[in-house]
Amino acid sequence: MTTHSCSSIPSSELGRRFCLVWIAAGLLACRDPAGVGLVSTNAFAQAITPRLIVSDSDATTAVVTLALAVPGTVGRIGSFTGQITYDSTALTFVAEVSINDGALRALNPSTGLVRIAGASVQGLNPSQLISLRFRIRDPSALARIQFDLEELHESSAANLKKLVQPQPPGRRP
Repeated sequence: MTTHSCSSIPSSELGRRFCLVWIAAGLLACRDPAGVGLVSTNAFAQAITPRLIVSDSDATTAVVTLALAVPGTVGRIGSFTGQITYDSTALTFVAEVSINDGALRALNPSTGLVRIAGASVQGLNPSQLISLRFRIRDPSALARIQFDLEELHESSAANLKKLVQPQPPGRRP
């Protein structure tokens, strides 16, 4: 086995090796750790589509659930904030419908508006972010409920808001 000491390597070769080691170390130090926090902005492939789903509807009450159609490349939802607006002459907010998934949810209802927020370390099920019960005076008002997701993050803390497709004005998806 042949060993080399620094004195046996010509100084130009030693300089090149030293330079290569520094470049390699710099490249390794600057690499992104497994893409954590990165979200592709390819809007077609990555679009998140919010939906309001009306269920358990009878003549007097209905449950409205905020759901997201999420592409497979997006991880679990870590947190969200937003608001749901409705016609208070036709609907009355009654209460949140409990979802037994261990997530923390909060809401602040006022006339015609319910501010909503949720978070979970394990991740929220995007098909059921939050469910709210309304008393119905005019069933056609269910189709006019509007919502705005103000913040949306993956469990990794990646900001997903830029991937959310805007809701068309005056229409419920």
